[in-house]
Amino acid sequence: MGTTRKHAPKEYGIKMSKRGISRFCKMEWLESRELFAVTYHGGALIDHVDAQAVFIGTAWNTDSSLTQQKNQIDSFVRDIVQSPYMDLLDNAGYRVGRGSASAGSVLSWESSNQANFLTDADIQKTLQNGVLSGKLQQPDSQRLYVVYVEPGVLVQLQNSSSANSFLGYHGAFQGVGKDGQTADIHYAVVAYPGPPNPSSSSQGFESDFDQLTSVASHEIAEAVTDPNANYKTVGWYDDKYNKEIGDFTRQTFKVDGYTVQAFVDPSDRVITPTPTPTPTPTPKTELGLAITPVSASIAHLSWNPVGGAVLYRIVTLDARGRVHQVGLVDPLSNSVDIQGLQPRSTVSFQVQAIGIGRMIKSQIVSVTLPAAIPLTPPVVNSSINPDGSINLSWTRDSNAKGYRIYQWYNGRPILLGVVGGDVNSVTVQRVFGRNPQWIVQSFNDDSAASSTWG
Repeated sequence: MGTTRKHAPKEYGIKMSKRGISRFCKMEWLESRELFAVTYHGGALIDHVDAQAVFIGTAWNTDSSLTQQKNQIDSFVRDIVQSPYMDLLDNAGYRVGRGSASAGSVLSWESSNQANFLTDADIQKTLQNGVLSGKLQQPDSQRLYVVYVEPGVLVQLQNSSSANSFLGYHGAFQGVGKDGQTADIHYAVVAYPGPPNPSSSSQGFESDFDQLTSVASHEIAEAVTDPNANYKTVGWYDDKYNKEIGDFTRQTFKVDGYTVQAFVDPSDRVITPTPTPTPTPTPKTELGLAITPVSASIAHLSWNPVGGAVLYRIVTLDARGRVHQVGLVDPLSNSVDIQGLQPRSTVSFQVQAIGIGRMIKSQIVSVTLPAAIPLTPPVVNSSINPDGSINLSWTRDSNAKGYRIYQWYNGRPILLGVVGGDVNSVTVQRVFGRNPQWIVQSFNDDSAASSTWG
């Protein structure tokens, strides 16, 4: 079993270190430490995290207020791993960056102790069962399960608990995927504020939700930079002070409206976003995304340009609500064609403007693509000219965008050329071998149809 890192409550002085329990006092001594204390030890990194929120306890589904908060947390996990928060890690030189997220899942649990008492072993067992049952995405090198325990539950890690030692922690253990293959399972745990745990107000947060997002951001930052702490070779870690990058500061700031916790760079400097100068505020611009089907497999996206944007990111949402990056678009353009889509499918896209001090997101827009236009295979005729060249002609299809002409030679087709949809004859000057055979293929944006031997 892999041991874990913990995010300690502000009013407590106990912190799990690399080599055991150590005590520290409110961070006043940080200014005297030497530089370059956080170093890379060669362990794995989660450089493009694929996060999934995991909600342990049925109350997340049965309590209406918790269900609403669960949806907000799910949005937070999806947003934070694609936000400037991850850019700060990348810019600091930690070699990790933005990722993606899958839709969250609620798992029930049975404690090995009492009803409101959950051990780390219980959490690992619950995660493993969720993987095997298919309720969780399968573990891989980029997967991170962000676990939120329902209210009223004490979480115990070794000899410490969420009542007096930590608000959250992260760890790893060897498990198995649904295919039965061994896999490293990386996870972070966030205890819910309030009895038997400390209240959010006692920790200096304005709301329970602020504490949940702050603690989760802390654990995500540490999990992606040091996913195998006390399990395998460590990643980014401070040997002298036995701490990870989030353990040296309590400072918080806002990212896309969420409260998140700061961390330090390898020189121990606290990293927060650089304030954006606002002498001439950029007018708030809605991207106004519009999607138009071009064909059964192509959708045209267009949006309103945003002043100061350095890139537009295009993302899509699959049927499970998971976010996937499609590509990046130059700021001088405000439209793009998305190709290779499935006919008759419903596709959902969002455009994100990047580089203006905050991320502006369009609404999520969906469109249903039409059925593919069928094509009729051409009927091909050929004749030989006195000079040895070949005249090819074929029947036209009004739905064809063009035609590809092939000669079959040595067991494979050789492409000789492509003509437009208004052409139905060509002369082939160079012929390979004797008794040539010809194929003409009609095509459009969605499909193709080939003749038999001509």
